[in-house]
Amino acid sequence: MRKILITTLLLSSNLKADNNISYSYLDFGLTSTVFNDTMGLPYDISVPGRYIKGSFDLSKTFYIGGYYKHKGNTSLSDTNNYGLFLGLHKNLTTQTDFYAELDAARIDTNYGFDSNVYGLSAGSRTAFTENFELISRLGYKYIHASSQGDVEVALTGLFKFNPSHAVFLELEAYDDLDVVERKLGYRFSF
Repeated sequence: MRKILITTLLLSSNLKADNNISYSYLDFGLTSTVFNDTMGLPYDISVPGRYIKGSFDLSKTFYIGGYYKHKGNTSLSDTNNYGLFLGLHKNLTTQTDFYAELDAARIDTNYGFDSNVYGLSAGSRTAFTENFELISRLGYKYIHASSQGDVEVALTGLFKFNPSHAVFLELEAYDDLDVVERKLGYRFSF
């Protein structure tokens, strides 16, 4: 009997997760970017930062958003990254959405590497319960000034207090830059 009750509770929590994925939100938080074995140095470089990101659902399928990210406050690294994105999302199941985004951004640095950046990414958002959502992303970013592109992979855990308030942890890695970015933030969904 106990196993039946536990199974029923788990299944009902998944059923309640229906329509709990929001594309209208405001994120803000801290970021830490680790550059592994770059610039010929025998050690890793970690650069702290902060960011804000917003998204607004235009319809049942499309959303639009923007972001600003600032990293570092030293002569070694002082970078501003800002951009806009347009996305589409589609329900795959009652708990999982597929999404895709087009991204146009700008990088401005204190060491003269300024560039336009263009990106395309796709992923899934799965509401395992009312309180936990897992977001995955696979993308490609083209950095115009260096004429190179990088594959990015990201995984985000969104821990919801209620439908409007959540905290999240994100890990993002880039392929040939050997860079890992960690984000810790707060999300307000509306």
